[in-house]
Amino acid sequence: MGARKVHRIDEGTVIIMPDGLSNISDVERLQKLIDAVLVVASDLDLNQILKKIVESAMELVSARYGALSVLSEEGNIEQFIPVGMSEDEIKAIGTPPIGRGVLSLLDLDRGPVRIDDVTKHPKYVGYPDTHPIMRSFLGVPVNIRDQQFGRLYLTDKTNGSPFTLEDEDIVVALSHAAAIVIDKALMHNRLSTLTLLEERERIARDLHDTVIQRLFGAGLMLNGIERLGMSAAAEERVEQVIFELDEIIKQIRTTIFHLSHPDHEDMPLDGYLHKVIDDYILHSGIDAKLNITGSLKKLEGTSIAENLIFSLNEALSNVTRHAKATSVRVNIKCNGVLTMRVVDNGVGIDDDVSRPKGMGLRNLADRARLLGGKFYVHPHQGGGTELIWTASCP
Repeated sequence: MGARKVHRIDEGTVIIMPDGLSNISDVERLQKLIDAVLVVASDLDLNQILKKIVESAMELVSARYGALSVLSEEGNIEQFIPVGMSEDEIKAIGTPPIGRGVLSLLDLDRGPVRIDDVTKHPKYVGYPDTHPIMRSFLGVPVNIRDQQFGRLYLTDKTNGSPFTLEDEDIVVALSHAAAIVIDKALMHNRLSTLTLLEERERIARDLHDTVIQRLFGAGLMLNGIERLGMSAAAEERVEQVIFELDEIIKQIRTTIFHLSHPDHEDMPLDGYLHKVIDDYILHSGIDAKLNITGSLKKLEGTSIAENLIFSLNEALSNVTRHAKATSVRVNIKCNGVLTMRVVDNGVGIDDDVSRPKGMGLRNLADRARLLGGKFYVHPHQGGGTELIWTASCP
């Protein structure tokens, strides 16, 4: 074992960088440490893991109180998990700590901190009158891959004595093991989020490519039924079924939109439209530019905004599937009439499309019509295709 580095900030505060568990002589405590690590590692729910870390550390060193703070990237406390106090005591304290005073002594470079009597320490500040009196203090950083994830605090050893070097080694060992478990949980959460997003996209594609097409087909079949000789009641019934199919299709389109864009409500409309373009460039490899003229703020939270985002995605999707283009330009203008103009440099089309046949183009035409606007596609003068989609706007 190498020598242990001992740092003394001031009287009563010792900071020690441990090199292992050389000071743990109690075999029973070592076994308890192993058991604690196994308990912490048994749950992938991050919030449960963090609480178990605190509870395990308290039990291992006989501390009356414990807490774990989770730090933001800027080093501020963004989550604080106290253990050992009742709900009433926690409410009486009020706002959680912000990481100043004694808690600020813990950082990535300094390592663990032990204080015999925290109430006599120069940095004993910020404790409200309703806070329980705490004497002995042991703090350990929880580091993940050379970054500080959080800080583990233990106070008031139950026998009234200060925390020992062996206590410190026990908690440091637990924090190292806990860091691995936390890292695994964070990775699991990220993968779960990614899987959820992929599943949402898959469901949206299936709804668009299969369910809506079959419903459209059913509607077209009903429209094509020879109605001569039908009674008025029967004809009215057919019309009602066609109307219901149209309503179902609208609802499914709305569902597809929310599945594909779960975060669109959390940002301004113009910002989200730029995000759509950025995502399109990333996934298609096609150079895309967006220019917005006029303010779109009055459209935010309306069905017009929802239809605009969906229609932009649909138009870009058509460029990817059919145009063989290397670039696409999108201009959106709101000045009494909302106009979206999409121009690509692809292979183009033969003639103006006034009655689109493809499912995607029909969707665009239907959305424009329902919003009191127009839709058409034609060859662009400089080559490629020009798509224009309009809607009435407030």
